[in-house]
Amino acid sequence: MPEEQFKLSDHFGSFHKTGDTYDIRFERLLNHPAGKVWDALTKPEQMAKWFGSAEIDLKIGGKIKVQLMMATVEGKITQLETGRLLEYTFGEQNILRWELIKETKDTCRLIFTEHLAPLSDLQYTAPGWHGYLDLLSLSLDGAIEKRPTFSIEEWQDISEVITAKYKRIIEQLK
Repeated sequence: MPEEQFKLSDHFGSFHKTGDTYDIRFERLLNHPAGKVWDALTKPEQMAKWFGSAEIDLKIGGKIKVQLMMATVEGKITQLETGRLLEYTFGEQNILRWELIKETKDTCRLIFTEHLAPLSDLQYTAPGWHGYLDLLSLSLDGAIEKRPTFSIEEWQDISEVITAKYKRIIEQLK
């Protein structure tokens, strides 16, 4: 898929406050079996199609390293239930949680949560996760074989509409 054709979905995340920190949560119904989605979340060759090149030691305490579009982030696996739950630290203070709930033989619900620090981070991370989850769906559908790369300017153009919507939502949280 050429980068100029990439459009973001209207599957927005929601924000939840806990003390002085915020979580962003996305819930997506995927028309794929949970096992296929699990592989996309945990196998480096699958992760490279939508998330970034990755190294992952899939065990509690195992390390994970992902080369995102604009940064390399490392973490450590804190919770693991094979085929259903993967949680790991992401950078210095964030935690990513991927939960899969089987809906039918061929569909599952993905609940993704990032536990964030300050409110100011949300305006940058929300559009980014929105985009990565859209890329995950495209990868699962076979529409992309390799994660597209965008310059900062291209990403700003692609994410302009959803970034504005997330900024409005974030303003209401203050």
